[in-house]
Amino acid sequence: NNCNVDASKVYAYLRHTDNEAMLVVVNFDHDNGKEFRLRVPDDAVSAFCKSNAQVVELTFTAVFGNAPAAKISPEQLTTCGVEIKLQAQSGVIYKVES
Repeated sequence: NNCNVDASKVYAYLRHTDNEAMLVVVNFDHDNGKEFRLRVPDDAVSAFCKSNAQVVELTFTAVFGNAPAAKISPEQLTTCGVEIKLQAQSGVIYKVES
């Protein structure tokens, strides 16, 4: 549940393999930038952290788009979320590493 995300304008999804996770976030609003905290469900975080049960911090690095890197614990990702800032009609792809 991401209360302050306009689901009609913002699209986000997470893809992962055993070795890599990518988070894609896109703002389809033509006029307004978006700023919000994106929470990821427990089962999704568990799936991409399963190879390393001792993960204490995740690093989000933009590989496409203009966004600062972020560091957050798996617990914070599911409860507080990672901060996302997008300009109008823009997107970012983060590589997520533990």
